[in-house]
Order: sequence, then C-alpha cells, then structure tokens
Amino acid sequence: MGDSFNAYPVAALRGSPETCEALSALLIETVANDGSVGFMHPLDAQAARAFWSASLAAAERDERIVFGARDGDALVGTVTLQLTLPRISRTARRSRSS
Repeated sequence: MGDSFNAYPVAALRGSPETCEALSALLIETVANDGSVGFMHPLDAQAARAFWSASLAAAERDERIVFGARDGDALVGTVTLQLTLPRISRTARRSRSS
C-alpha cells in the first residue's frame, strides 16, 4: 500500500454543527456520484443532516464511533463502527427461525 495509505489522518469525530454539515455534504456528494451507501439519489440535505445528527448523537452515547479522514481541513471520508447491536424482540426472532 505504500505511503498513500497514510496520506489522510483519521480521527474519531464528535458532534458539532460544522461536523454534521461536513458529513452531510460528503454523504450527498457520495450518493450523487453513485456511491452505494444505503441512500438513493437525490438525497436532500435535511435527510442527510438527520442521519448524521442521529449518528453523532449515538457516538456521544458511546453506541458507535464515527471516524473521519481529512485532507487538510476538508473531510474526505468516513467510517462508522457500531458498538451496540439493536435488540430484536422474541417475536421477531421466532419469525426468523420459522
């Protein structure tokens, strides 16, 4: 992989309006350029902000870690590590095993 692997510093992100806006802009751009990230084009800014607001709030509750890669001041990539699993009800478990 050489030196290019270490070209962009990666750090955990915490919630702030600026971080949420940068993450939202990156998500909108990714979806507009056919990135397969669970959203359909066109993705509006309000939906992107809602997604990242919820994700950053979960990070504040230590339920996930949102990592960001930067090129100078610009956010150029992100990865989310989910630390908790959603609870599945007994009814849902039974219907899956039937």
